[in-house]
Amino acid sequence: MNRATEEYLQSSVMTAPPERLHLLVVEAAIRYARVGREALAARNYERSFGGLTKARECVAELISSIQTDPNPELADRLRGLFLFCHNGLVKADLTRTVEPIDDAIRILELHRDTWKELILKLSLEGGRVTSARPVSADSTTGLPAFATATTATAAPFEGGLDLTT
Repeated sequence: MNRATEEYLQSSVMTAPPERLHLLVVEAAIRYARVGREALAARNYERSFGGLTKARECVAELISSIQTDPNPELADRLRGLFLFCHNGLVKADLTRTVEPIDDAIRILELHRDTWKELILKLSLEGGRVTSARPVSADSTTGLPAFATATTATAAPFEGGLDLTT
């Protein structure tokens, strides 16, 4: 990737609202899981490990960003789905089978598509998915982390994930 593209992508991530960041992390998890799956199918275990590790990091970020307010039951269900995906990615790495990756990708794609519909619906209604407010600084970047006031899913993006590759 050339420098201008990298700078554009970094700028896009740094200025994106929380709901867009959530979508970027979901899309990165799907992309890395696909890389891991393709490499595993080709018996390229080193590349597979790399892709699945990055996918797990993205899913872990999704899990850690779930806010329980205002709907703890929804948050618990969503956490359970993401944990299922994470466990499947671990299992695939250990057993060198693609089926758990396929299951994780299906769930993540469904979540991505649902999230996109929610963003579109709320933008058409003139609202936002969340109302973000700075609550703390991220220790790695010094940039503000954001907490959400109205959803159980889109919470702070703490940085550290490479969403651009």
